[in-house]
Amino acid sequence: MRRGGSWRSSASALHQAVVQPVLPLVKTATRLIIVPDGTLHVVPFDTLLGAADIDGVVTSISPSANVFFLLRTRPQTVHSDARALLAIGGVPYDRMFSSSAPTLRASRSTDDARGFYDASFPLALPVLATAQQEVLSIARTVGPSSVTLVGDEAAESRFKAQDLRTFEIVHFAVHAVADPKSPERAALVLLDDPATGDDGLLQPREIARMRFSNAVVVLSACDTSVGPTIGQEGVQNLARAFLLAGAQSVVTTLWSVSDATSMALMRGFYENLTMGQDIAEALANAKRLVTGRFGPNALPTVSAFQVVGLGDHRLQARRRVPTAAPRTN
Repeated sequence: MRRGGSWRSSASALHQAVVQPVLPLVKTATRLIIVPDGTLHVVPFDTLLGAADIDGVVTSISPSANVFFLLRTRPQTVHSDARALLAIGGVPYDRMFSSSAPTLRASRSTDDARGFYDASFPLALPVLATAQQEVLSIARTVGPSSVTLVGDEAAESRFKAQDLRTFEIVHFAVHAVADPKSPERAALVLLDDPATGDDGLLQPREIARMRFSNAVVVLSACDTSVGPTIGQEGVQNLARAFLLAGAQSVVTTLWSVSDATSMALMRGFYENLTMGQDIAEALANAKRLVTGRFGPNALPTVSAFQVVGLGDHRLQARRRVPTAAPRTN
């Protein structure tokens, strides 16, 4: 959408150019796997379809046809000690990057106009008021096998110490950094750890060396889809790094999102997952619920979230009656 323009007029123009030619197929589909090209990677397709009175279609994004084929044919590994959820959030940002600079607004990103690595702008990150609550809430929903890393435990070193191959879902409720010109500088911002030398910035080069076993990674943070396009292979961003590391799908955001609305959306998403809905279906239904509850003000945040990769995974460790609180590591 053009800055300052009407999203409805932009949606109408996109509908005419993108949806109208395939309208007969779209209207009869229940699920769409979309392979965008170029700037279409920043289009919220489910919102676009809803604006065109085509609602109820479950959508997911594939970076490319090659990526979709590789994800679909990659061997599925099941661990005997598999756990449903690893969730990290509630990072004490007030103890990091201390600065006299004004604190940024309470969304889950840094300012678009000034880079995280700009030495002329020493960054001060605000504590995300609802992030720890989000992590603990979804862990209770998923069940007692969940592992949570919050507060002082929400450190990069503590995350790296986990056996990531054993988790079905890995959830981040944190600040994120996007750098469209230097995608290798993108990062999820966790707590630093001077004892191990970890700076708290979980970056693509580190993520790509990790090993997930067809997990779903949820990035409840801002701008996690942002990056330069790389021809027919999609976008060079955080989501791509997680797919390279073995994730089968990543829930990402196209732009900055509201802290409180993100928490409401994630609660609905995980409730749907525990009822047996797959990843893309659970997110689509949570979007409808939050938009219906909070109205148009929720639309910018709701529209930002999308599923990249395979959207038909269902949670295997289905919700059980909790016998103990989710444990922290």
